[in-house]
Amino acid sequence: MEDWKRAESEIVGPLCGGWTPANGGIVVTATASLYIDGAIEICVEPHRLTIFGEQRASWGYYMLAKSRYITQEKETVRILDLPIEVDPAGATARFDHCMLEISLPNAHPARRIHADSRAA
Repeated sequence: MEDWKRAESEIVGPLCGGWTPANGGIVVTATASLYIDGAIEICVEPHRLTIFGEQRASWGYYMLAKSRYITQEKETVRILDLPIEVDPAGATARFDHCMLEISLPNAHPARRIHADSRAA
């Protein structure tokens, strides 16, 4: 069980981003610059948003040896528990430069009730 939890912690983590209320739902923004182009999958559930992606390989130089190193591409899972119940069928996503913007409509939008101002 310990090995399973350690392995899970290496690929599953919180979503790096945030959310704001908008138009009867919420808009989630997250950085997409760490992922390989076209290698992002989004799963929307009524109370959870999950992003599956393959991170870009990172590279650099060791300071002492001055030799180049490359790390392996790594699959990651980012999870955000949502503050409201959303309608997965109405979810939309788009890229805005290096940001991923996901619009999630409220599953139970507030209804406006018109009150008659005349006294009974």
